[in-house]
Amino acid sequence: MGKLMFLMLLAGFAGLVAWAIAEPSRPPLGSSDVARWEAMFAFVVGACIGGAVGGFAGWLQGSRTHFWRGILLGILLGGLGGTIGL
Repeated sequence: MGKLMFLMLLAGFAGLVAWAIAEPSRPPLGSSDVARWEAMFAFVVGACIGGAVGGFAGWLQGSRTHFWRGILLGILLGGLGGTIGL
């Protein structure tokens, strides 16, 4: 399996895990907290996907420093991208 296919599967799995964690906390549809929850949900899903992909990319570079840098930057940029994408 190629790296690109593995990254796509990893991102899909990370998105599924983030959804499973955040979805039970959804407020009722008529509530005024839905917009705030959606923004938090987009950030969490983006951060999980970004952290997983960034961590794997750092791991492929071969050092623990690259791994942790990839995770942290992936979480930050993925969360930002998820929020902007919403």
